[in-house]
Amino acid sequence: MTQWLRINLLMGLIMMLAACGGGTTADSGAQPVPSASADVPAPSTSVFVPAPSTSAGTVVEPSSAPSEVSSAASVAPASSPVGSSAASGVVAVYTRSGGIQGKTQTLVVNGDGNLQLLNGDRTGQVVKTAQAPAGQVEALRSSVTSPEWQQLEGKYGRQVPDGFAYTISANGKEVGTFDGASNPAALEAVLTQLNDLWQIAQTAT
Repeated sequence: MTQWLRINLLMGLIMMLAACGGGTTADSGAQPVPSASADVPAPSTSVFVPAPSTSAGTVVEPSSAPSEVSSAASVAPASSPVGSSAASGVVAVYTRSGGIQGKTQTLVVNGDGNLQLLNGDRTGQVVKTAQAPAGQVEALRSSVTSPEWQQLEGKYGRQVPDGFAYTISANGKEVGTFDGASNPAALEAVLTQLNDLWQIAQTAT
């Protein structure tokens, strides 16, 4: 009797295990659905930009400095006007007119010592040229660049019969005088210097 009971219990246990196993098999056939809340890494938005490659041994030269302005494009300095104190310009222009013959002549004193004696005014024909000593030219330059020269009036005296009229243009100033006029010392000094240079030009061969 006891053995039979044991057999029945064993058979019941087997049937219960079989029932449990079938349910598990049925459940295991269903595929699991991925959860919508699973963490999915977002795609990266950064863009990789490769650095410019530099060939081995390549030397990057700095940009060259702006080229110098061509000397051909440079503007040549304007010629010195009458009365310029530049060494190569005109120091003074001295015109004498009148006298018994009523003749007009002009002396041009250049800074390099070159003297030109012209018939007529400054636009006249050159009749003689000479070279003046540098010391005399520098003395004249000093006189016409002095404050006393700049303070002179434009005209002294008046024309007299058979007398000469004198006009001096130097250092941007023009002064006129006549024979017999009462001239300031600064004007007399310039007249003396110009008359000495006139003699050099007039006696040149």
